[in-house]
Amino acid sequence: MLKYVAEATANQKLGAIVKPEISKQLILPPELKDLFKKDEELKKDFAKLPDCKQREYGEYIIEAKKESTKQRRLEKIIPLIKKGVGLNDHYRKT
Repeated sequence: MLKYVAEATANQKLGAIVKPEISKQLILPPELKDLFKKDEELKKDFAKLPDCKQREYGEYIIEAKKESTKQRRLEKIIPLIKKGVGLNDHYRKT
């Protein structure tokens, strides 16, 4: 443990900033891709969202196990995407 503290102290004295690498890839489920093929305007609205919000929507659909749940979730997110808001924006403080 002392070794890590010493390394951190040395990095701080040198002014080095160590940032973690974030490499989450955007994985779009087939259901969402099919929806974009049917609705080009929705695809454009989705593309305007930041990567983190796009991943949020993709993961939300992928996490559903039943097809009926996936369809319900797709119906829920369509108006949110068109508004340009993230799935969990209503929980975030402004």
